[in-house]
Amino acid sequence: MINILPLSDLHLEFMSRNGQPFISTLRKDVDVVVLAGDITIPSLFAETMETFCSHFGNTPIIYVLGNHDHIHLDSGSVYRQAENFASAHKNFHWLENDFVEIKGQRFIGATLWYPKTEDALGFQRSWFDFNYIPDAYTFIYDAHETTRKFLLKHLKKDDVLVSHMLPSRLCVAEEWKDSHTNCFFVAGIEDVISIAKPKLSIFGHTHNEMDFVNDGTRYVANPRGYFRKKHGLLIPENAHFNQNLIVSV
Repeated sequence: MINILPLSDLHLEFMSRNGQPFISTLRKDVDVVVLAGDITIPSLFAETMETFCSHFGNTPIIYVLGNHDHIHLDSGSVYRQAENFASAHKNFHWLENDFVEIKGQRFIGATLWYPKTEDALGFQRSWFDFNYIPDAYTFIYDAHETTRKFLLKHLKKDDVLVSHMLPSRLCVAEEWKDSHTNCFFVAGIEDVISIAKPKLSIFGHTHNEMDFVNDGTRYVANPRGYFRKKHGLLIPENAHFNQNLIVSV
């Protein structure tokens, strides 16, 4: 059994010193740290990930890119940045249609972008990603198809699946069930998961916490989200965020 610390949507770009004080408070008694996207922005990526690697020492860190991790930078440059950092840090594992085995447990992952649907095509001009990611129109939908094909071929029963986007419609919080923006949140690979039946799916993008089991797969999201002011203090958007959460597999 290994203990995983799952974190997503930290948005450290909005914190003082790029989130260094926050990172220093994270528990270290874990076997694996999973960063499921939207951790910071590209211009702060290297500095922020250096802080994570320094804090956790030799503990493996699994990282997938979120949509905010692409802001103002084309996908090729974002990928090269992540690849170069991973090459220079043995305990840092960037997954984009890739997998890694840690202590006998296989982790498989990707951003898992959303598919090209009528809703997505209809609303894309007003959506954040298509205004702030330079090559969004030529990249996002193709990236979704590439990851879908990869997972159909490689996802296995005992895997831990890591993604930024929601893998299933079941992962949409009740308050957002009828939102037209779900086309930009849900990757919709229920059929892939029903075939492979991975033991665990860790994801982000939603700013609602999730922890449930469906058809043998456990789904977990532990996002902090943005910040809001209350009594003059900045507090996490998700009041149920648990920076000490442990998921054991």
